[in-house]
Amino acid sequence: MPTHNRLHLLRSAIETVRRQTGADLEVLVFDNASQDPVREHVSGLNDPRVRCDRSDTFLPVTESWNRALDMASGDYVILLGDDDGLTPNYFSRVEKLVTQFDRPDVIYTDIYQFWHEGVAPWQRQPHLLDVKHGFFFAGRDQPFKLSREDALRAVTGSLKLRMNFSFNSQAFLYSRAFVERLKRHAPIFRSPFPDYYIANVALAKSKSTVVVPQPMAVAGVSKASYGYAMYNDQEQKGDALLNTTYACDPIYESVKSRLLPGPSYNTNFILAMEYVARDIRDEVVIEPDYDRYRRMQLLALLQAKEAGALPPAKWREIRRQLSPSEHLWVSGIWALVHARYRVPKLGSRINGAFADIGSVVGVGPAPIQYGTNTFSNVVDLYEAFEAGRFN
Repeated sequence: MPTHNRLHLLRSAIETVRRQTGADLEVLVFDNASQDPVREHVSGLNDPRVRCDRSDTFLPVTESWNRALDMASGDYVILLGDDDGLTPNYFSRVEKLVTQFDRPDVIYTDIYQFWHEGVAPWQRQPHLLDVKHGFFFAGRDQPFKLSREDALRAVTGSLKLRMNFSFNSQAFLYSRAFVERLKRHAPIFRSPFPDYYIANVALAKSKSTVVVPQPMAVAGVSKASYGYAMYNDQEQKGDALLNTTYACDPIYESVKSRLLPGPSYNTNFILAMEYVARDIRDEVVIEPDYDRYRRMQLLALLQAKEAGALPPAKWREIRRQLSPSEHLWVSGIWALVHARYRVPKLGSRINGAFADIGSVVGVGPAPIQYGTNTFSNVVDLYEAFEAGRFN
């Protein structure tokens, strides 16, 4: 569990692991230069299974995650954020899966998503979802081995900037043998979006991936999370939480001519996929879709231009970076922008087309919504799961 200044959340995340029974477990807390008394809290638990290490300087997210992972010594390892948690009987279920499927490299599970109060713009009350984000979940209700064909289909979608499965770290459990095999070639976490990177590298390189269609972990989305910043149009806050910028990434110089200004999320995504493409070439040669990335950036820029938020001089500078085909595409999109006002009947179709251009969401079953609740942390959820409230 890497953490930075979120002890109020970390306490609950730790508890969802400590309350597990029947497992030989360890909880490794990596304190990334918090001002909160993280080490004191861990010491005060008087639990030898919970250990803490610390950096006195605030590290970028990827380095912090690698430091956290290096602390682990178990046969299987999962990385949880400090606003995440496990569901009851997590480890007993894992032990059965490990035995049933002969110690797989990766166990990939469905996850819950817990939106804290005031986080989601569309529903400010706390609420819970069963995400079901993975095309391979469709029609499945029992654990199964993911086929090589479906694993590569999932990764191919990612490289085209279409997320056909969830990249959340809470969904992945890695065997120690697999982690050590990957570490011989590169750090486990790379790029400004380390979860996007490892999710795809893991599916591409795993020799045995078991998929569990039922949620086994909780991905929390709190006001202190990157998810909150992303969904509430606070891009700079999100970048500050990650403590990284794509221009500082080692791979940036080699691809910067292919990048465009615009939302940093899209640029971080394509950089993560560049790392993936380079690191899975022994398995499959698939290049990141820079053309789609640039269209996504251009659409966002045109929308900013329409709103008067993009200075004309900046737009002229951007246009000089475009290819002839991109100039034509921009002209067509700009004509559609104005057509929405001239021909109101076309407005919904045009907006739908724009949404598709800018979307990174791929195919998958619809999430299950459990409605609003009054929970304030993942321990509240844990107790509700124990009581069978969401069965």
